[in-house]
Amino acid sequence: MKIAFYYQLSSFFILTIMVLILILFFGFLPSLVSTQNCSTCVATGNIWCVESSECNNSTSSSCQTQISLPLNCPACPNPQYAYDDTFMRTQQVVLSSASHGDNPQDCFE
Repeated sequence: MKIAFYYQLSSFFILTIMVLILILFFGFLPSLVSTQNCSTCVATGNIWCVESSECNNSTSSSCQTQISLPLNCPACPNPQYAYDDTFMRTQQVVLSSASHGDNPQDCFE
């Protein structure tokens, strides 16, 4: 009689643990694995809130700046196209000065 009771009790605990694991996996995991950047959020059809840096699936009244287009997501510029002061001073200023002068050859000497 005691063995059957312990068997039922252990089955109950195993079932409870399995249910808790399922709740953890399907309940909390999606919120932990939520998108962490604007591009991924907007690509999934959601709205990115700039103030809280969170992905929302609907418009929130507490969010002042909402982004729904990938083009509007803030991003760091590509370092390959970064501003180069030496290039601007030695190439671009010279070319623009030559294009507006009466004797452009003087700018290149």
